[in-house]
Amino acid sequence: MSFLLDTHVILWWWADPERLSERVVALLGESGNAIHVSPVSAYETLCKSRLGKLELPQEIIEDFSQCIREEGWQTLDLKMRHASLAGNLSSDHRDPFDRLLAAQAISESFQLVTADSAMAGFSGLERYW
Repeated sequence: MSFLLDTHVILWWWADPERLSERVVALLGESGNAIHVSPVSAYETLCKSRLGKLELPQEIIEDFSQCIREEGWQTLDLKMRHASLAGNLSSDHRDPFDRLLAAQAISESFQLVTADSAMAGFSGLERYW
């Protein structure tokens, strides 16, 4: 089974793991799971840091990709079909980052690891929490 991490899951894993469900902690702690991270999460995280909305350790700011690799997670490239699906998803959910992550998960048949119950509004999305 393959999983895509929502941005807050990555940040909570690094800085506040008690906010994660036991199920997610077990998933992230097991080797052998196909855990993916989108460049959307890097963009969202680093933009929020630059704007002063999020405080990050320097190593994340300097090399987000390396931090992902050190966790043993894989990068899921953003493709045109993901962006097209995100733009066409029928839902009231307006966050462009969330729309892209949902579209990637749907398109790749991954479960999206997220605490965000509003993501359930995306038809075809399997949410893991």
